[in-house]
Amino acid sequence: MFVETFTDYDDIELCYRVSFFEENHRNRGDSWSLRQTGVYQRFSGSPGQSAGIILQPSQRIRPWIEEYLRSAKFRSDYPMMLHVLMLAALAATWTSYVQHLSTQLRELDEKVSFSSEPKCRRYDYEVCFADCQTLHLFRSKLLRASLVIDDNLQLASNFASLTSECGSGMTDTQERELSNNIRAYTSEMAIHKRNIAFLLDESTNTASLLSKLLEARMSTSLRVINQTMESNLSLIRNTSTNTLQENLTIATIAKQGTKGSRKIHALTLIATLYLPATLVATVFSSNLIQWKDEGDDPTTGSHFKAHYTVVSEFWIYVVSTLVLMVTTLVIARVLERVD
Repeated sequence: MFVETFTDYDDIELCYRVSFFEENHRNRGDSWSLRQTGVYQRFSGSPGQSAGIILQPSQRIRPWIEEYLRSAKFRSDYPMMLHVLMLAALAATWTSYVQHLSTQLRELDEKVSFSSEPKCRRYDYEVCFADCQTLHLFRSKLLRASLVIDDNLQLASNFASLTSECGSGMTDTQERELSNNIRAYTSEMAIHKRNIAFLLDESTNTASLLSKLLEARMSTSLRVINQTMESNLSLIRNTSTNTLQENLTIATIAKQGTKGSRKIHALTLIATLYLPATLVATVFSSNLIQWKDEGDDPTTGSHFKAHYTVVSEFWIYVVSTLVLMVTTLVIARVLERVD
């Protein structure tokens, strides 16, 4: 808040808000922030006093404001000069801010302009949807900056109109100095406005190129995916055909095996039917059973009846057979457990 005494000025009351961009010195996010300063001042011509309040002044120009308010120049200047000089001081950061925006756009434009389609180099730029979001946010910054410049230009125009309407107490030198400062400020902000408009046009071209690049890369990716799917489908069809042929072969082999099993079953049945006859023939053809014919009875002259006789060693055959059979069964059982 400031209070000062003036002479020969009309009654004027000012209340406005001025916006500007300033570095926030944060290590994350955007390094620039939109700041706002509120100003109120009342000139009272009859008592010759001026009182005002400056809310949230920029830390960069606050020392200058305090020094100016304490100086003799402030008391000798027309009261409107404070506001014009403060606008000019706040405009000093616009050059750095526009350069910052230009650097951001140049980096993104270089990334988009020198990206290949399709991505074929190992160290090619990675371009994705996040770049579209970044570009959208960047364009929002440019539009906001353009609106801020328009507001500040309108504020300078209001200052010029107010000066011409209420500046009866100014000297020619004061009026000329004030008008020159307003024109200089207006010219400087007009240059920044043209630069912002140029960046907007460039960002539009970059956004168009980025969308085309993403569309082309997406088409390439879809084409590669379709080719891969077609190749996989062809491989699946070939595999299915081979599997079907193998199943047919297995079915044919199974049918042949079934026929062979039936033949083996028939032969086994026939062999089983002949086993008793074979056993009987084997036993009767051996020396274990003998055909005995004792001839005629010498006393009576009658013929003895012939018959079969079992040798006394027949038990050896029976025991040997049983032992071999038990041994065979034991060996077969052991082999089944081993398997």
